[in-house]
Amino acid sequence: MLTPGWLVQDAQKLFEQNCRHGWDVDGAPGIVYTLDWDNRAVVRHRLHWVHAEAAAAASALLKRTDEAQYETWYRCFWEFCEKHFIDRCNGSWHHELDPQNRPSADIWPGKPDLYHAWQAVLIPRLPLAPSMASALAQFSAPATV
Repeated sequence: MLTPGWLVQDAQKLFEQNCRHGWDVDGAPGIVYTLDWDNRAVVRHRLHWVHAEAAAAASALLKRTDEAQYETWYRCFWEFCEKHFIDRCNGSWHHELDPQNRPSADIWPGKPDLYHAWQAVLIPRLPLAPSMASALAQFSAPATV
């Protein structure tokens, strides 16, 4: 499947902007939740899904471009998740961290899902195309009843 060049270039630019303006912008590692139109942090909390999606994006860009910077970012995001989000005491992931990277429930309480974390684990193991669902269907074992 041929990907239009602009699509890859736009994805790279979006990724680069995210890392430049979202990562470690307030002296603590992690990607802040929201930025304003001038790229200033608004909500400085770190959310699990943002980091999971960033790791998945780094993996996809590494597969597509083979540029080492994406592997570096992929490892950086996963090291951050390992250190701050994965809850080894109670299971699952902390879904939210405060600006000092401590577990928080300011935006929402509890651990409502693991969808993004699970997807971040799957994406690096699957081909980029045609789709994640197609790849999973092709490589999954048949269901048993």
